[in-house]
Amino acid sequence: MIFSRKNRRKRDPVDWHARRVAIKERYHRHGSAIRRWGFFIGLFLVGLVVWHQGGEWFRGLPLLKVSQIDVRGVTRIAPDEAMRFSGLEEGMSMLTVDVDAVSYRLKRHPWVHRALARRVWPDHVRVDIEEYEPAILLVLGDVYMADGSGHVFRKLTSRDGLDLPVLTGLARETVETDRGTTAGIVREALILVEDARATGPGRVDEVHWDEAMGWSVVLVHDDYSRGVRVHLGKDPSKRLAGLDPVLEELHRVGRTPEIIWLDGTKHPGRVQVRLVPDTFVEDLLSDTSPL
Repeated sequence: MIFSRKNRRKRDPVDWHARRVAIKERYHRHGSAIRRWGFFIGLFLVGLVVWHQGGEWFRGLPLLKVSQIDVRGVTRIAPDEAMRFSGLEEGMSMLTVDVDAVSYRLKRHPWVHRALARRVWPDHVRVDIEEYEPAILLVLGDVYMADGSGHVFRKLTSRDGLDLPVLTGLARETVETDRGTTAGIVREALILVEDARATGPGRVDEVHWDEAMGWSVVLVHDDYSRGVRVHLGKDPSKRLAGLDPVLEELHRVGRTPEIIWLDGTKHPGRVQVRLVPDTFVEDLLSDTSPL
């Protein structure tokens, strides 16, 4: 067997001087860019520190603190209650006042329909509030308030002190699940109340809705010591026009009605009256009735 030595490449000796020269050339070629980036990064970090510290100082300037909060449009809500819901406080920085958040918090109050907050520089915050205007009361176990648009917005309390017509007959489930139907029925009830006020037969104390029988009202009349229930059916405004002649005739004969049927459901074209005590009179003014 023949043994031979492997060929080995000859390595050139390291030229340390040439390597140092190459490193210096690369540093001079790229060093300016590195220095520029380092400068900008350092400047950015310094700016962050200055912004944080300076921002705290700037926001704390007395000239930028809230010195007056002007709440307008409240009649049902106490001013201190509106302030509590708004989250505003005198002395807070104008720069930290979030007007959208203030408006949102105020809309959570059951009396507030709309709310708009805005800054009035240099040191005022103005809040304009539009409250709901109750127009009728709904009996749903508890008693609730609804406005003229038919929106049910708040439970009645003893402190509210309202003297309004009462709407009965609506189911709580309908009010909770079908706002459109609820609003439509409430608006019809309000129209009926206004029609009764315009025609003058008496003040409407209660409006009742029945899906099968239609509308009825309880009238408070100056001639009677108790309310008179009047059944008006599905076309209440037209039927209401025939009530005055009936009341005039009853007044003439000195009789007090308890219930009047003007709906014409059982006997079209006839007016039926239950008197007090339970004396029943049919065909009263049947010749003059619009039925």
